[in-house]
This record gives sequence, structure tokens and C-alpha cells, in this order.
Amino acid sequence: MREASESEILHKAREKRIPLNATFELTYRCNLRCNHCYLEEGTSGELTTSEVFLAIDQLVEAGTLKVVFTGGEALVREDFFDIAGYARKRNMAVSLISNGTLIDEKAVEKMKQLHFSSLMISLYGITPQTHESVTRVEGSVSKTLKAISLLRKNGFEVQIKTPVMKQNVDEITKIDDFCNGIEVKLNASPLLSPATNGSTRPLKYRLSDDELRRYMLWEVGTGKKTAGLTRTCNAGLSNVSISALGKVFPCNVLRLEAGGLRQESFAKIWSYSPVFQWIRDIKMEDFRGCSQCELLGACTRCPGQALSEEGDMLSSCRESCRITRIRKEVEDEEGDSSKEGKKKVCET
Repeated sequence: MREASESEILHKAREKRIPLNATFELTYRCNLRCNHCYLEEGTSGELTTSEVFLAIDQLVEAGTLKVVFTGGEALVREDFFDIAGYARKRNMAVSLISNGTLIDEKAVEKMKQLHFSSLMISLYGITPQTHESVTRVEGSVSKTLKAISLLRKNGFEVQIKTPVMKQNVDEITKIDDFCNGIEVKLNASPLLSPATNGSTRPLKYRLSDDELRRYMLWEVGTGKKTAGLTRTCNAGLSNVSISALGKVFPCNVLRLEAGGLRQESFAKIWSYSPVFQWIRDIKMEDFRGCSQCELLGACTRCPGQALSEEGDMLSSCRESCRITRIRKEVEDEEGDSSKEGKKKVCET
């Protein structure tokens, strides 16, 4: 009998409203001070170890198979490996998003014992000047690069996460070369979000139109593409996010609070929250200004981005429109250049 593919499993989960994948922000504390960080939640009141265990139990009972731990920096929690171990004990696949600076030989050994499925490491540049202009912590780049090397040597699946901004746009080729050299996937994106408290502080690091065009020339030339999210987004359908304070969101970008685990069970929130019920009823035509757009199929639109920036997850998002428009212009220009080159070859 043929085994179901990953896409088929995801489709079934969406249909049956099973929270197959969970993102768990274990803490808002971090040992770096990245100037583009969108988290402004404070550092007090995070879930205790026992509360996290209870949340994991409730996720498993609801059908969650995979949990991605993140922060802040999840590894600043002294109980991190107790938490990861408990999730594995409950037969969850465990992944981690980290800045890598706290991953040493001892941590890698624990990850091997727990069979982490994947790790995503944030890398902002190859040189100290670039990377540390973002993290604002001296010596952080060497620790991150060492962690990446350790993880690869120990056979882990690693992805590099690079938000592209003013400080590192001119180093994106070097980052890509580094990733190709060690055979890891690069997830690069120029999409920066306002802070969760409404501050627009992170947005001053966004690429200008000219910088964005340079980035798109690299992106189009390498065949890489910023991940796009339209109505096919799984937030609230098969994906869910839990904050360090126990708040439940459709995802960690779409921060519409559906409930709190300190007040009610996850099962009740997932099944009966008006937020989730509303999201599940949304149709493509409900996205005002987007549903009929000729660039929709190539759009980087994210409902969470629209909510945080425009105040309405159903409206068009000006930054997504800007990124998509400039990418399309670059693609068209590059396509015309390619056609002209072929024409000249044929004429000779």
C-alpha cells in the first residue's frame, strides 16, 4: 500500500483542522541585540517547565506531530533540553531556530541523542563587520559559524536564515557561496516586520528600491526566491504558534490572540476560538486589493505582515507589493536580456 506523501498529509490536516505543526516561542530573552528584531514582549512571565510540558501534552492530544522551538533564543533557557527531551518522549519531531552562539559540542551531543530533525541558524553576514553590525555583540559571528560547522560535521540538516537588510545586502553573495560550500539551504528574505508592540523601529533597516533591485538581481540570477504566502498559508488550519507567555496565535507572525493556555485548554482554543473560526472561513476573494491582482501568483504577501503593517490582515500590504513589483521588473528585464542574447546568437 502506497504511503501518503508529505503534501497529502498536510492537505488532510488542513481539511480535518489538525494542528500538525506548532511553533513554540519558549522565551523572549536573547543573548544578542539584533537591531531588526520584531519581538518587544518583555522578558517576564514566561511559561514554567511544567507549563510547557502540559502545553506539549495538549498539542500531542490535538494531533501535533512537529514542534519548532524558537525565541528569543530558546537555548538561554536552562531547561531547554529537558523541554526538547519531553517533546521527543511524546514522539514529536523537534526542530530549532537559533542564533547558534550557544551551540557547542555538549549541546550538539544532546541534540544527537534526541534526534533533532532540523536546525535553522540565523546568519547575517560572513564577516564580523557585517554580522555584528546586526547582532551588536562582538564575537558573535565566530560562534555562529562554529556552531554551523559543528552541526554539519555531526550530520544535522541545517538551514541558514538570513533577513536581508541595509547592513548585509552587499554580502548576500558571500553568504550564498558559504552555504553552497557546506551544502546547506539558504533562506533569504528582504521582508522585515514592525515590532510586536507596534514600533516601526525594525523598518528603518529595510532595503531601498535600489538596494532591493540589487538583491533581486542576485535572487533571480541564482534561481532563489523569497517564500510567498497567500491564501495557501496554513496558519490556523494545520499550523499554530504558542508564545512564551502561553498565548495562542495562528502563527508567530500573524499575532491574532486566539486564547491563553493559562486560562483554557489548547483543544478548546483550537476548536472554538472565534479567531480560528474566522480565519478558516476566509476565501481568496476576501483579500481586498489582492484577489484580482495580476502579480498574486508571484507575491510575497503574508497575512501577518499585512496585519502588523496595515492593521488589517485582509488588506494589501504595501511592502509586499513593493517587493513583488521590483522582482517582476527585474525578472522581465533579465528575461528580455536573455531573449536578446539568444537572438544575436541565432543571427550569427
